[in-house]
Amino acid sequence: MRDFSKVVPSFWTGETGKALRRRGSEALLVPLYLMTSPASNMLGLYYQPVLYMAHETGLGIEGARKGLADAIEVGFCQFDEPTEMVWVVEMARFQIGDALKRTDKRCLGVQNAYDALPANPFLGPFFERYGEAFGMTRRRGNDDLFSPEKQGPSKPLGSQEQEQEQEQEQEREDPSPKGSGSRGPPDARSDPPQSTLNGVESLGANGAERYRVPPCPYTEIVEAFHKRLPMLPSIVVLEASRKTPLRSRWSEVCSAERFDRDAGLAWFDKFFRTVSRSAFLTGKSKDWKASFDWLIKPTNFAKVVEGNYVDKS
Repeated sequence: MRDFSKVVPSFWTGETGKALRRRGSEALLVPLYLMTSPASNMLGLYYQPVLYMAHETGLGIEGARKGLADAIEVGFCQFDEPTEMVWVVEMARFQIGDALKRTDKRCLGVQNAYDALPANPFLGPFFERYGEAFGMTRRRGNDDLFSPEKQGPSKPLGSQEQEQEQEQEQEREDPSPKGSGSRGPPDARSDPPQSTLNGVESLGANGAERYRVPPCPYTEIVEAFHKRLPMLPSIVVLEASRKTPLRSRWSEVCSAERFDRDAGLAWFDKFFRTVSRSAFLTGKSKDWKASFDWLIKPTNFAKVVEGNYVDKS
């Protein structure tokens, strides 16, 4: 987490600020949050799930999404749903400066921070916008990963290395050593995670403890889904289109609570039990029922966690 962040007074009086103000309170609060988010960095390009934004601003999912949409429309930021990466376009200029001398050591810091980012569509545009001003020496091509006809970088990034570890774990079906975390699983209606981790590791509060999200146990989570929700459509093929969002939800939950593998599985088991008690989600009240894919989408997942589908007695 950053110690401080600059918010210039012109935020309230500039053209962009005025345009945001005309759109309502959500349109002002979300941009202000994005400039001061616990997950933010000096580049203004970072991992920011809407789930955390909704919880930490108190706006809820709908309010956070409205504010984010307004911020995008006026050109304040850009957001990529698949990677959940946000780019506050002018933030680097306000946090670092209009330009740096080539001898300024901050040039290396900017390049290192840029190199450490996970693959996302904004890497190229960021370099085009700030590369010369900040003396950056290498434009990453990781945004090419989003074009199927192009190959990715020759060396895997940290996020890709983690994915490979998880795939190997799944193939072996040999669980990693089970931890003995003292914290039990939260009720699936408890508050959404309150902290965001960029990547799979983070320093603890004392600056020394290191936490690593355990590899996502895809098969075990699907088994829990089938066990608790036999009335919903079964999962026959656990393909990449399902693994990617599931891995994101697993990472969000474990990161926020610093869960080990067992605690994470217990949390998801309780999550599915909560779903099983909803007449709406299980098709008892209407001619519709949720699916696994529906449940692990970011917006739907957050709504279930927040208790939006709990039956009223």
